Amino acid sequence: MEAERNRRKQLLDTQAQINVAEGHKQRVILESEGHLEAKSNEADAQFKTVVREAEARQQQSIMEASALAAQVEELARAIAKDKENITSEERQGVLSTLVELRRLEQLRAIAKGKGNSTYFFGDQAALGLGRGAEAYGVDYAEQVKKEMAARIPVPIPGRAEAVL
Repeated sequence: MEAERNRRKQLLDTQAQINVAEGHKQRVILESEGHLEAKSNEADAQFKTVVREAEARQQQSIMEASALAAQVEELARAIAKDKENITSEERQGVLSTLVELRRLEQLRAIAKGKGNSTYFFGDQAALGLGRGAEAYGVDYAEQVKKEMAARIPVPIPGRAEAVL
């Protein structure tokens, strides 16, 4: 009887270990499926974000083009000889002018930007500079030019010594 109890106990212990292992297996499977679903949801969200941003940029471009067309039309009407019949040449002239103005605005922004600097390379003594690191700045170069201009005598008509 005791042997039968031990056999049944062993059988139940083995079955319990199998059940525990099966439970661990199911837990790992469910966790990996959950991670897969989360990654899929993240990818879908990122895709939708990219698509919406592209659509927004497209809409912005359409709105800017419409505004530009309206601006060209109004300016062409303002300069047209016949206010009711605007020619394509008048529209083209206005558009060219607006494009040139935009280009000049961009050039102005570039010129005012922090990345726009002038540097002077070379020996400080050869440049007439020797007062430190600030000597390589544009303002200092302008100051040196003014000093050099002040040292050169200006010819005065009628005075021979000024010419030498």
